[in-house]
Amino acid sequence: MSDFSVASRSMRSSANGPETPGFRTTFSAMLHLYAEFRADETFRAQILEDLEGKTMTKSLIKGRLKEIGQAAAYDLGVIKKHPEDA
Repeated sequence: MSDFSVASRSMRSSANGPETPGFRTTFSAMLHLYAEFRADETFRAQILEDLEGKTMTKSLIKGRLKEIGQAAAYDLGVIKKHPEDA
């Protein structure tokens, strides 16, 4: 049986993904959220869809981290409020 806990060796090594800025932090945050929201199948499906390429908004990720008191644990960057800020 596979161990999909955030603390497992295979999941920790998966977090060493692409060298895209912020990838590791975002990936780690999403693994944490996936583990914490076991009862919310819809949200967990959104996380899996994000990993498959359908991006999830940063504000949703930050909001969910805030719900579990972990917003300060992950530096996901600033959310731009206006397109001209991009």
